[in-house]
Amino acid sequence: MRQAGRLFQRLVSSQFFISSGAGLLCLHTNLQFGQGLDYTLASFVFLSTLFCYRLFNQNHVLQYGWKAIAGSPEILTIIAGLLAGLFYFLVEPGQRLYILLSLLLTSLYALPLLQSRNRTIRKAEKLLPGRQKGFAKLLLICVVWSWSTVALPYAGNPGGISIFLFAALLAARALFIAGITIPFDIRDRLLDHPYMNTLPQRIGVRKSLGIAVLALLTASGIFAILVFLHPIPAIFFAVEAVGAIAAIPLVLASPQQPAGLFFTGLLDGLLVLVPLIGLILAGIC
Repeated sequence: MRQAGRLFQRLVSSQFFISSGAGLLCLHTNLQFGQGLDYTLASFVFLSTLFCYRLFNQNHVLQYGWKAIAGSPEILTIIAGLLAGLFYFLVEPGQRLYILLSLLLTSLYALPLLQSRNRTIRKAEKLLPGRQKGFAKLLLICVVWSWSTVALPYAGNPGGISIFLFAALLAARALFIAGITIPFDIRDRLLDHPYMNTLPQRIGVRKSLGIAVLALLTASGIFAILVFLHPIPAIFFAVEAVGAIAAIPLVLASPQQPAGLFFTGLLDGLLVLVPLIGLILAGIC
């Protein structure tokens, strides 16, 4: 049992777990749109998410360049990046422009990590909504996750998908991500420097929890509306609606929890569990 726990902890810390959630959400979105499963896109999103999370959370490559790679786990970061670049040319041509926009948004998040001495980059760090500005960081995370897991599947085969369905799913997914991301800022509020100006630092823990719960309730409400408007893939909207509701007690309990698997295992685990249940119900797994 201990070995299984250690294996899961390594899986989480290596960013494979959260990255698999991004890929599974793409497949889940295919089901919600009534599309065929796009494994090529899901592979690209998994690899690019793995590359970005490892790059940003263990940003030795950004700070020290190629010297950080030799004889270190950073080689996994480089392999993930190279494979993501290969899959970029394998996805549908219509998806590539959407991917470029996603990469642009991601670069805004990454820019402050460069710690460059270049005057132009340092000026851009102050102007652009990057990692050092808490609310902008939260907004970028929600937009990038929602865009990558909703807009990219949509771009692969947009025929027959209404703009309303696309916009509603995009908004609901972003709100779902916001609801489970705010607890991470609450967890880090005592460690984050005051200049980061995160949501809990600005308005306190209780109000931040209220916003997270409101985001999850709104997301669940949108998914519930889609259940009634689109009866054929209704079960897949219902799964995500239930997932958003299930996240609420975890969010409310988060301020009393120590840093660890409660956040990276349970809260992030919803991004894996929800689409996995949808795939099981579809008879895929």
